[in-house]
Amino acid sequence: MKERCELLLLKIVGILKMYCIYIVIMFVSVLVRAIPFSSGNLSLDGTINDIAIGAFASTLVAWLVFVHDQKQMKNRNRELCEYTISPLLEALINYMQNFCRSVAIEDVGMRSETHTFSEWSSLYFSRLSKSTDSPTGEFHGMDKDFLKASLDRICVASKRILSNEIWFQKEEVMEKEECDLIYEIETLCESANLFTINDQATMNVNMINQELCKIIQQSKWRALIEVKYSHYAPLENHFTKRGMKK
Repeated sequence: MKERCELLLLKIVGILKMYCIYIVIMFVSVLVRAIPFSSGNLSLDGTINDIAIGAFASTLVAWLVFVHDQKQMKNRNRELCEYTISPLLEALINYMQNFCRSVAIEDVGMRSETHTFSEWSSLYFSRLSKSTDSPTGEFHGMDKDFLKASLDRICVASKRILSNEIWFQKEEVMEKEECDLIYEIETLCESANLFTINDQATMNVNMINQELCKIIQQSKWRALIEVKYSHYAPLENHFTKRGMKK
């Protein structure tokens, strides 16, 4: 309750700061018009009252125009943000779906099961580990080059966003926290280049997946790792370009 009150207070203060010039002018105009003061000159008093009313009306119109422009700007920034982030989200979703797809392809019984990304990743690497130790090698998993390409796709999409992060933050298209999140994801996926040297080393990608979950869990993208999906109901079905489906 206390936190909600503090957030509400901060929001009110923020609104007052943003619109203070309009509020002050309108308040002064009303004050001038309402004060029972006379200069003794009816013509001058009438002029002052007309100016006060005109100032109030003009300020109100200017305020409404400013609010409308701000709303338009926010809509434009939101759409630009969605357009900018979309390739990265698609790359992440595709990467996460690959672990489900790889398990389901080799085990028909798993195709209808639903799990989170973390769970699919654990299943995948558990089977890959057992297959590596087994002489028959029953579970094949993803080709290391395919796995690396999936991670590289995330890196490329991240770098394209980060190359303009200063402009995005300046224009309020994206927040600093979002850019920091993307940087963490890009750095983590880039580290896969140190591991995917041979087939045995792909097991280390399991650690990358665990860290990826930790990073995303602390962000507003956490739905990516909380949603349960399957081979028949893929992860992308739960999302639109605007984010999580309602």
